[in-house]
Amino acid sequence: SVAIVKDQQLVWSKGYGFADMEKKIPMDAGTLCSICSISKLFTSVAIMQLWEQGKLRLDDSVSMYLPAFKLKQDFESVPITIRALLTHSAGLPRESKQGYWTNPFSFPTEKEINDSLAKQNTIYPASTMFQYSNLGMSLLGQIVAKVSGMLYEQYVETNILKPLGLID
Repeated sequence: SVAIVKDQQLVWSKGYGFADMEKKIPMDAGTLCSICSISKLFTSVAIMQLWEQGKLRLDDSVSMYLPAFKLKQDFESVPITIRALLTHSAGLPRESKQGYWTNPFSFPTEKEINDSLAKQNTIYPASTMFQYSNLGMSLLGQIVAKVSGMLYEQYVETNILKPLGLID
């Protein structure tokens, strides 16, 4: 899908290829596509908004907010903090124990993620290296919900999407 916007007005859009290659369903300008890692930007903005409001500190430990955070640390390490999750330097594995990508759009629930934490280990000491982690961003989403008192989706809609006029 391609779109050209000028002065906040859509002036041209078109889809190319297939939305579903097996069924030969063509892509069009209105075809919904997976947001994938763009959601990480919304999570990061939400955390920083809560930081600006003084509702959390970036150097707070994750376990302050998430009692289920019982990941085994195999290394002598500083506590895993919100900052470390934001910067992908927490030493967390890329994913939770459940496979995210084996069945498209079938992601583990919050309960499944939390239940698996005690069965996972860090892969290096916190705040020493970078390792992209979907698990870390999922945990940040849980922190957004806990601190704001809103569902993650509701927080993002109310505090990020609506103020920006992102309605479609």
